[in-house]
Amino acid sequence: MRARLLFVTCSVILVFIVGVTRPLYNWDMVGYVASAYSADGYRGAELTKQTYGAIRGDVDNATFQRLTQDGTYEESVSRYSSALAQQLPFYSVRVAYVELMRALKPFGVSYTRATYLISACFAALSLILLDAILAAAGISFIAFPVIAIAAGFAHLARLSTPDALTCFFSLWATYCLLSKQRMVFVAAALLPLMRTDAVILSALITIYTFRQGQRLLSCLSLLGAVTSYVLINRWHGSYGLLGVFNFYFFTMSPFPAQMPISHHLADYLPPYLQNLRDLLVEPGPQTLIYLLALYAVIAHRDEARKFTGLHVLLTVPACFILMRLLAFPNYEERFFVFPASMILAGTIGILAKAAQSARTSETETA
Repeated sequence: MRARLLFVTCSVILVFIVGVTRPLYNWDMVGYVASAYSADGYRGAELTKQTYGAIRGDVDNATFQRLTQDGTYEESVSRYSSALAQQLPFYSVRVAYVELMRALKPFGVSYTRATYLISACFAALSLILLDAILAAAGISFIAFPVIAIAAGFAHLARLSTPDALTCFFSLWATYCLLSKQRMVFVAAALLPLMRTDAVILSALITIYTFRQGQRLLSCLSLLGAVTSYVLINRWHGSYGLLGVFNFYFFTMSPFPAQMPISHHLADYLPPYLQNLRDLLVEPGPQTLIYLLALYAVIAHRDEARKFTGLHVLLTVPACFILMRLLAFPNYEERFFVFPASMILAGTIGILAKAAQSARTSETETA
């Protein structure tokens, strides 16, 4: 028990240190810093000045040049205040992340540093929940380092995005499901505050609890999640799924408020085909996790059916991946650390049961 606690503690500290000392300074940082200053009341040229002034004070010259001059898009956003303002609806909808950034400012943490400090903190805390989930599901602790490395928690800690925060709340909801705590309804309702697309997971969780007989609380939780989703998008002037789709796959315009929206269905098929090709032709660690899970479920059907965490650790995360990719066919590993980690945990649980059944059969035969 002490060895387990020591190992988890060291892992948490290590992931936090990696996140804080080796941030990636991805371009999303610009959007989130600008969203925080916008929430403070800055507009127009002053918003641009505050945003890029804060970033310049925290990064080296090469990084600043990459964020402001590496391509027409980045250069236009840094040069034209109207372009920066039009990026805000993509980022300000991550309400909890932006507000956490603002909450750290009185403690002397700049918005730039807050973007990756939050990620480092919640990626590290996610490991504690991962350990709790393994214990609740009766899965050997040996799986912990395998899952932590393969799913990509350390990478998540280095990003200036709300993905680590979303992962933490998703794991919390999963733990509550496994341990049958009513806090699962609170967690499901809060998920859209982390990332609006997490409403998909809210729906899947509440569908599961509804089928388990907790109908009123499930409906109330889903209603809260959907209401949050709608209000956040309207309040922050979201471009909507169609707008985001056209921006990311077709135009990447620095002025998205003026971008044309395609109304030809045939235009929307190539991104799906390209995403499928990328997953199959150049599989990453998470893709290999899914292939291993598919093998385990098919090859050990009986053990899979008997595995108590089958739906929580495999069905719900798998459905989330499919629905998320159907809505937006862009597989970036940072979006799927949570489902990948849960699916790998469930897979290890099934394989462990299969191995145990095989040993029992050999003993009875002997």
